[in-house]
Amino acid sequence: MLRAGNDPRPHTPETLVVRGGPYRFGRNPIHLGFVGFLAGVALAWGTLWAGMAVGAVFL
Repeated sequence: MLRAGNDPRPHTPETLVVRGGPYRFGRNPIHLGFVGFLAGVALAWGTLWAGMAVGAVFL
């Protein structure tokens, strides 16, 4: 966010849309963190259903 010239504080207005780095996949880092957490749980469980659930949540 800082490299793109945006202020990362949530109460300030956005000046542009960041399309690089992790923000090219999702606009909310909490959502990306949640999907990453689910991917870790799916790898720990090692089941196909857990992997499919991560894909469904990502979409």
